[in-house]
Amino acid sequence: MIIRSIKSILYEFRKAYNKRQEGWHVLYGYDKYGRLNIYIGNKDLNIGWIIISEPHQQLGAVVKSSNFMSLFRDDEFSFGFRQVPKEISREILKNLLRKKAVDKNILNIIRRYPPIKFDEFREGPIFIGPYKYHPSIESVDDRIMSRLREEFEKKIREKYRYLG
Repeated sequence: MIIRSIKSILYEFRKAYNKRQEGWHVLYGYDKYGRLNIYIGNKDLNIGWIIISEPHQQLGAVVKSSNFMSLFRDDEFSFGFRQVPKEISREILKNLLRKKAVDKNILNIIRRYPPIKFDEFREGPIFIGPYKYHPSIESVDDRIMSRLREEFEKKIREKYRYLG
């Protein structure tokens, strides 16, 4: 596990995603401290990132193999950036506003459009997702989360000495 800034993690993710757009999954949840935790991974590439987010201090870890990878199921609709035609995106948005939730019909429509690379974005709607909420995300990999939390607390103390 390598601790990094979110900026460098997002850069690494972008590079990896541009090489292979299929097979990505994103989970999120809140730890017992109320911090947003985001897990991004691709089982095929055997790479994943964990991001702990706090308003002014954001850290993450690059993880090569971890328990959280087992949460990403191959048969699920994978995360991606999808360019959807305007007419269809209007229908999707109308459906979302009417139902106030994403249902299988909406996902099946979006699923028809393959994920695209970052540098292939054109003008028009881009659908990003899906993201999955995991209520007990902190318990996914206690060893990694413990180390990441320690590093996170250390960085907070270094930056805001009055808190330590």
